[in-house]
Amino acid sequence: MRERGEIDKKLDAVLKSLSDPTRRKILERLRSAGELPVHALTSAGDVSQPAVSKHLARLKQAQLVAMRSHGRETFYRVDVSGLSVLHEWLRPKEIRAPPANEKVREGEDAPHHARKRRLGLDSHEDGGGSS
Repeated sequence: MRERGEIDKKLDAVLKSLSDPTRRKILERLRSAGELPVHALTSAGDVSQPAVSKHLARLKQAQLVAMRSHGRETFYRVDVSGLSVLHEWLRPKEIRAPPANEKVREGEDAPHHARKRRLGLDSHEDGGGSS
């Protein structure tokens, strides 16, 4: 299992990369085209070549694009491997069943009961609790 600090750094890199509209536009162009050289990403004239290169570097750092060189050109394509940290972060944690000696109220499933107890929402003795 990865350390929490490492996950946080990777998660921050992915979310910061995706928060920038220019980088999202670059990803969209790469997604629809499959693979493009840098000059093709600057051909629309919206962003200069140095700016596109900086955006691509950030996307590469976040593992959202991959590159390959062919001759003097570098081609970029979308790489979804960077999204694994986002998936890992969003994945629900396992819900533990209550210990065998812990009573579950009639009609209440064990995972729901355990979740309420963890959140401090379980009202043992008051007969159900009112809001």
